[in-house]
Amino acid sequence: FGFNVDYAETGEQAVGFTGQKHYTCVFLDVIMPGIDGYQVCKLIKSKKSIVGKTAVVMLTSKGSPFDKIRGAMAGCDAYLTKPVNEEKLLETIVRFIPTHA
Repeated sequence: FGFNVDYAETGEQAVGFTGQKHYTCVFLDVIMPGIDGYQVCKLIKSKKSIVGKTAVVMLTSKGSPFDKIRGAMAGCDAYLTKPVNEEKLLETIVRFIPTHA
């Protein structure tokens, strides 16, 4: 697809990346070393410079209704559960990645 992708190993690193450059879309797992994905999402969404500009998609194995509510409360724009359906993943990417037509 020609996307530029960065990979963070910890929640803190992900937050740091978003402070250094603009991302159109961030995919987060809930469970990661350091702070969890819910907290990372809250921190990303709290940055005034990126509010409304960066979509956050939770992509996780935690699929209970409670987990999905926590994702919504953290401010995520979409919540996908593993194993993710390829069609659903592509629909989500298209939803948040601007086309260059």
